[in-house]
Amino acid sequence: MKKVLAYTVLGMASLLFGAGVGYFVGSKNLQHGGRIMPQMYALGEYETLTSLQYQQADPAHAKQALTDLLDFMHQVEITQGNEIGASLEIDRGLTYMRLALLEERGGNKEQAKDYVRKAQASFAKRSTEVMSEAELRVAVAKQDSRTRYALPAIFVLRQSRK
Repeated sequence: MKKVLAYTVLGMASLLFGAGVGYFVGSKNLQHGGRIMPQMYALGEYETLTSLQYQQADPAHAKQALTDLLDFMHQVEITQGNEIGASLEIDRGLTYMRLALLEERGGNKEQAKDYVRKAQASFAKRSTEVMSEAELRVAVAKQDSRTRYALPAIFVLRQSRK
């Protein structure tokens, strides 16, 4: 009888301890998730708009849109911190590479090389490997070949035709 009582007390103490630890860890993770989602949503929508401007506008407006996106990323990072981690550096690197391509098309080789170095530095922050310029070009081409933004109903209609 004493063994059953001892195991019952031990089991109850373990449950209480586990519940306390679970509540503490879970509430921290939920608070972190509440900061990630608004950042992802805001950056995602801003990047969609910038991508459209980059692909559709003249080079001057495309460059302005890309530099505005970089400024927005910087402001988000300063005011809220980098909650989304390496994803921000990937997006920043792609943005710098798009600027490099614009400068290259405009004949500004030195400025293009500077943007390529900044893109490589952004990608290096997420891993120890340095991406070559050719790999960056492929990454941007792959991103730019994706379906452009569409309202949800239009997107569903497009998908149903495939």
